[in-house]
Amino acid sequence: IRINNSIRFELFGALTAPRVVSGSRGQLIGQNYLDEYCSRTEGQGARLAEQVVPKLKAIQDYYRERGAVFVYIVSPSKAAHLPEHFLDRVSCPSSPAARAQLVPEYVGALKDAGIDVLDGASLIHSLKGRYEVDLLPPGGEPWNDLGGALVVTAMVDEINARAGRQIVPPFTFTYSLSRPSGGADRELADLLNVFFPPLGYLTPKVTYVQPTACG
Repeated sequence: IRINNSIRFELFGALTAPRVVSGSRGQLIGQNYLDEYCSRTEGQGARLAEQVVPKLKAIQDYYRERGAVFVYIVSPSKAAHLPEHFLDRVSCPSSPAARAQLVPEYVGALKDAGIDVLDGASLIHSLKGRYEVDLLPPGGEPWNDLGGALVVTAMVDEINARAGRQIVPPFTFTYSLSRPSGGADRELADLLNVFFPPLGYLTPKVTYVQPTACG
């Protein structure tokens, strides 16, 4: 199977992994992300919020009643972060306005309903092009270690702000770039099941500096 996959991939660029789509510049993505992104409609964010608010409110109330802090995090879609690599290769009937407004509308509706929410998606999107590498890796779908560190930094600030005091000590971090050795940075590339997966890109490896012991 791997020999067959490798021949088709190396000679023709064909992917045998089901529901993995190849974009430009070696970018890979799951078909489900593109399906969601390309089926967005105007007003969908408000409708999604209406469905989920009762559940989030119940969870939030549960923790607040016990003196804890609950923050709901919205994570980014790779299709929304790097659409330029994929939209010329698939049919995408949704409008640009519908694609762009879903997350802000969804987050706004949650906040209006009293849910404490951190918009990690918009944070990641706002940092596009700021670093040497994208915050979502070519061969994977979730944010990489650097993207995660940036969102967790914002999450710590949000938790402390909601608590009105410092209950989670802040931290700093550094990072270095290396080839992806494993994990989410290369999960889609590994799904191709070829002898030489496309791993010629760099990913950040983060080192956290915690000045205060969490205990």
